[in-house]
Amino acid sequence: MLCGLLYLAFSKTWQDKKATLLTFFAFLTTLVYAIFDEWHQGSTPNRTPYAGDVVLDGIGALIAIFGILIVNKLRK
Repeated sequence: MLCGLLYLAFSKTWQDKKATLLTFFAFLTTLVYAIFDEWHQGSTPNRTPYAGDVVLDGIGALIAIFGILIVNKLRK
């Protein structure tokens, strides 16, 4: 979800950039956010960080990117 929304925001902000570059930035931003979220969980009482959550967030971001690329391909 986050990756898709970031892509939409980036595509409205930088309209002259290619879709593949925007999807890369959206994916990278999503992963950085996931890493910082796990780091924050490690500093919160009664919560533990888990690297598997970052992997799952990355997989979700990849699914969103594939959906975005498919929609962009169908629009052309």
